[in-house]
Amino acid sequence: MASLWFTHPSPRLQVLHGDQITINEFLPGRRITSLKWTPSEEELLNDSIDHLSEEFQHIQFFSFGGYSGRPRLDLLIRHLRAVEVLEFFGLESLAVPVGLKNFSP
Repeated sequence: MASLWFTHPSPRLQVLHGDQITINEFLPGRRITSLKWTPSEEELLNDSIDHLSEEFQHIQFFSFGGYSGRPRLDLLIRHLRAVEVLEFFGLESLAVPVGLKNFSP
């Protein structure tokens, strides 16, 4: 039964926290409204998320960062049409992250 849950998580899932593998597995086809992306050390941080563009447009709370690196914000920001809260975390503090200067949700 446990493997069935991982194969078919609830379509009502609203909050997701994970790395790129988790996001690619759970986000497609869902209306996640809160996403915390914490990249793993092995992630390719320059990968496009264009294949998840529709799903990213539902996100209202986006927490973004990492301790080993961050995905490039300019590859993500254009997909965040409904974002109301944007949080950055990690080792490096950025005054104005690249890609955010012209951000207008």
